[in-house]
Amino acid sequence: MIIDESLIATVGIEVDEERNRLLVANSQSFSDPGPGAAMLGIYDLSSGEQLAMIDLAAVVENPAADAAYFANDVTVSSAGTIFVTDTRLSVIYKVDQYYQASVLINFGTDSGLFLNGIEYHPAGYLIAVSSQGGELIKIPLNAPNRWSLVEVDFPAAGGDGLVWASDGGLVSTSNNRSAVMKYHSDDHWDSAQLTGMASFEGQGTTAAAVGDEIFVVQPHFADAEPPEILRAKF
Repeated sequence: MIIDESLIATVGIEVDEERNRLLVANSQSFSDPGPGAAMLGIYDLSSGEQLAMIDLAAVVENPAADAAYFANDVTVSSAGTIFVTDTRLSVIYKVDQYYQASVLINFGTDSGLFLNGIEYHPAGYLIAVSSQGGELIKIPLNAPNRWSLVEVDFPAAGGDGLVWASDGGLVSTSNNRSAVMKYHSDDHWDSAQLTGMASFEGQGTTAAAVGDEIFVVQPHFADAEPPEILRAKF
């Protein structure tokens, strides 16, 4: 268990097994007034010791006077570089091995892209999902401004958490459809096809892959019940 007074609200988390770290997107609730927060907590996975708490919002250059922040999801590359989405500001932050943060790409709040889940692909790019329109976005790390929308035959509407399945598919949890959607690509995620959908009752926000299986988290935001974990059956 990790107890840290600097944690405001834990959103996306990522286990970096290779480096024995737990990566935590740290934000204020969407319902809280004010500019919100975008922080990244990094913890020793064995001891729970805080290794760093990084103020991501502080690295945004010339923010608008009414800028608002919400660090949402986090992923890590094979080299240990960390990437965090900011839903409110429509940016992706980058944190290097020395825990120095920068903005990888700023889509702009007028882009209509409300970044949520994010995953790293070992071929050298990121896949992110925009929760409002269900767009999947491919961002090459060597040229992030050459990002593109993945052509899909079925939008990932309400896309929240993303996770790679063991067969190379990409699973998106919808936070408004009571479903998880699984996609497959034959062209390095320039396009993708829906290959499966698992439905359940209630709301889901994120998922995890354990072997060949996918498990979905139901947060129970609307009631006092504790979160539940469901097995997705495609």
